[in-house]
Order: sequence, then C-alpha cells, then structure tokens
Amino acid sequence: MAEEKEMKEEKKTEAAQTQPAETKKEPEKKEEAKTEQEKPKEEIILKRSYIIPLDKAYDKPKTARNKRAMKIIREFAARHMKTSDEKVKISVKISEKVNEQGMRKPPKKIKVTLTKNKEGTVKCDLE
Repeated sequence: MAEEKEMKEEKKTEAAQTQPAETKKEPEKKEEAKTEQEKPKEEIILKRSYIIPLDKAYDKPKTARNKRAMKIIREFAARHMKTSDEKVKISVKISEKVNEQGMRKPPKKIKVTLTKNKEGTVKCDLE
C-alpha cells in the first residue's frame, strides 16, 4: 500500500510539471512594452557633469549650512544651464548625500550630472 501511495504521488508531481505554464503573464509583459513605447521620451538638449564647490555653505551658522548648500546647488544648476531657479529639480540622492554627515557638516564639494530637457527644466542627479 505504501508503494501505491508513492506511485500516485509521483504521478501527481509529474502531471503538475508537465502542465503548461500560465500564459497570462506573457501578454501582460507585452502590454507593458507597448505602453513604454507609447510614452513620449523627454528630449534632452544638454547633459553635463560638474563638480559643485559647497565651501560657501560654511560661511553660515552651523544650523543653516545644509539649507545653504542646497541653495548653492540650485543656483549653480540654474546659472550653468541658463534657466530659472524654479525649473531646477534636485534628486533625492543629492539631498541624502548633503545630509549624510548631518545638517552641520555638508560636503565641501559634490559631483553632479545636469540634464536639461526641451521644456527648460533641469534635473540634477548625483554622479
């Protein structure tokens, strides 16, 4: 009897292995690919790498250095990409890098990549 049960279990596992995989997942991937193609990609006009000096942030009191460093990055990006301060988008990674040692000690300099799209908005990413 034990042998018969083992034989039945083996047949069940073989039957489960031979059944075709679900085909629902494949069409979903194709649909995702179509939507990615349909999305208009941003046209990048300029893409440049810079090392931004943040030494001037140390002229402020200790509690205001972090805020001043972020302002320096924003102004630098706007000046070098020839746009206004409002159109500069700073990534979260840069903010984390500036806050890494606390708000009293921002880094002395930071390496970033600036990209400007057709609409004039500038994205500032950590390199």
